[in-house]
Amino acid sequence: MKSNGGLARCQIHDLLRDLCISESKEDKVFEICTDNNILIPIKPRRLSIQSNMGHYISSSNNDHSCIRSLFFFGSEYNVGGREWKWLLDDFKLVRVLDFGPNRCKNIPYNLGNFNHLRYLKINSRNVNFVPDSILNLWNLQTIELGTYRFESPISFPAQIWKLKHLRHLNTSRPIKLRGRCSESDEKMWNLQTISGLMLNTQTTFLIKKGTFLNVKRMRLYAEIFGYEGELHNLLQNLQQLKHLNTLMIDNVFNLLTSEVIFPPSITELSLSKIRCITNEGMNGLRNHSNIKILKLLGDDCHVSSIDLNCVVGCFSQLEVLEMKYLSLGKCKLGNGAMQRLKM
Repeated sequence: MKSNGGLARCQIHDLLRDLCISESKEDKVFEICTDNNILIPIKPRRLSIQSNMGHYISSSNNDHSCIRSLFFFGSEYNVGGREWKWLLDDFKLVRVLDFGPNRCKNIPYNLGNFNHLRYLKINSRNVNFVPDSILNLWNLQTIELGTYRFESPISFPAQIWKLKHLRHLNTSRPIKLRGRCSESDEKMWNLQTISGLMLNTQTTFLIKKGTFLNVKRMRLYAEIFGYEGELHNLLQNLQQLKHLNTLMIDNVFNLLTSEVIFPPSITELSLSKIRCITNEGMNGLRNHSNIKILKLLGDDCHVSSIDLNCVVGCFSQLEVLEMKYLSLGKCKLGNGAMQRLKM
């Protein structure tokens, strides 16, 4: 379980897993290809390859013309020019493309040929650049890039607003927008989740323009040099995000040395790399009465001491308080403060 009550992962019994696989085969929901049955000819609509991609390409003669969903769950494998050519040639109608753990380094510039693609997941620690051709995937609804946490950013085209149907952009690393931003007032009406936006000129421009108007969950990275001073001003522009309920900001540093105003719709707030919290900063936090989950994370290399002074009735909706890498000095709770806090 996550600290917010959400489900982190679900484990099922082996017998239940086997039953699901058996039922799916009987109903032709999807086919599973392993090293044991790789030579058996099939013509599936949904295919799960649980062997090395290179081995499958060289060994299988399956007809892939009807495939709409393709999953890879083999051991970590290379995805190079040969593999991408095979995918682009044989899976033109694919809608779901899920790479398991892999060593993909370069996404091809003709990625836009997957015209019907709705879901794309590339689980690789080596992808650092997403080509402009991704903007040609008109039907794309979900993008997931990696599960490995690194500080090095992933370069992504700034004209992200062209992905009109995009709902979720999830990455484990910061996304650094590049290129020229449009002067038009294009909105991403369907976007609900965007994680890991690095604050640079392009990101700041799009936020101020209201491009992500309906977003519900957002993560921002303040660059260590150059934009940490802009963060306070940028928060004023987040007030227009009426549906934003989860906000995570990395590298806040000295943001909480003055009173900060966050969007009133926020119920979950996470601030990391905190170097200092003053009374004014804490006063700004406790004025947000709708917050249910509050995470205050310091810097493990620079542990700071803070005083927690909660006046009568503050944090009235708070249920979860998580603090790490912060040394708690004085703690004072007034009557009714944090009355819903779960121990």
